[in-house]
This record gives sequence, C-alpha cells and structure tokens, in this order.
Amino acid sequence: MFIPTELWFLGFLALLNARLPDRRLTRLSLILLATYAGLLMLAAGLPCDAGCNGGDDGQSAVHIAHMIAAAVAYPLALIGLFLLVLTLPQPSLLRRLALPSLAVGVGLFGAIIAVPEAQGLFQRLLEAWIYAQFIALGVHAALCLRPQ
Repeated sequence: MFIPTELWFLGFLALLNARLPDRRLTRLSLILLATYAGLLMLAAGLPCDAGCNGGDDGQSAVHIAHMIAAAVAYPLALIGLFLLVLTLPQPSLLRRLALPSLAVGVGLFGAIIAVPEAQGLFQRLLEAWIYAQFIALGVHAALCLRPQ
C-alpha cells in the first residue's frame, strides 16, 4: 500500500503547490515532502527481513537499504511539514501548533529507536501522525488558501 499511497500523496503536493505562495522555503518544503514519498516507495520495494527488527545479526543488504530509506524518510517528512506550515501566509492554528507537532513527531521517531520491541507500533503511530498533519494541511488549504 505504500506505493499507491505515496503516488496519491505526490498528487496532493502538486495540488497544494498551486495554493501556496511561491517562496524558496515553500519549494524546499515540497521537495523534502516529495523526497519522503519517494523514499517510502523505495522502502516498499525493498522488503525488510522477517520482523523488520533493528538487530545487527545477519541482516541482508536489502533489509539494511529498507531501514536506511525509512530512517531518512521520516525526519524529512517532519522537517518538511514543519517548514511548510511556517510558510502559510496567514496566522492559523496549524502555525501555532507547528512546534508541538514537530516535537510529537520527533518523540515518536525516537521511540522507534529506543523501544525496538514496539518498533512497528511506533512506526505506525508516526505515520498516522504525519498523515493527520497532511489532512489538516489539506483542509486548511481548501478552506483558506486561494490558487496562486
């Protein structure tokens, strides 16, 4: 499901781009978010070893590539979302919650590393957190931002 989801997400970014001001920070944010989508599609094409655990014992090269893609993708999404919300042209609840939202995401990402026995749970919670922010951003854009 990662590949179709990320293809839809790339379409969302294209539509969102039409409603955001044309600024360097906006473009950087969208590039980071598109890279996140690309890395998740790459990770989906590189299956992890059984259990996808973080141990070092005999992991395949495909598993290591899968884990690196995910480990880079999630921080890019968090940073991209944070910067993108800061570029919104008008004060909003999203802007006021940008830093706390980033903190929650960083905490969930840290939990993936710190609690290996619940790695899958924290990964899914982080993904849900990221996509909840995308939904909130989409609703805000639809209601408050006019096409540029």
